[in-house]
Amino acid sequence: MLFRSFLFYFGKQYSGHILVFFNSIHVIKRVYDILSNLGIPVFRIYSGMQQKQRIKHLNTFQKQPNAMLLATDVAAR
Repeated sequence: MLFRSFLFYFGKQYSGHILVFFNSIHVIKRVYDILSNLGIPVFRIYSGMQQKQRIKHLNTFQKQPNAMLLATDVAAR
């Protein structure tokens, strides 16, 4: 819970692009739901998505002036 609170604070306090890596898709989905419900512009990419979807989310993330990207190690490839 403390980590999710920190991400919310960080997303509201700092501007620009924020990239956060997670070790499981399940955690990304939970954190994504929480942050998006709190009004943080958040996107996600992970290995369970089709490549076309990942590229679309990444491009949309890059176009936003302030946004958070949640990713598994797929973003490092």
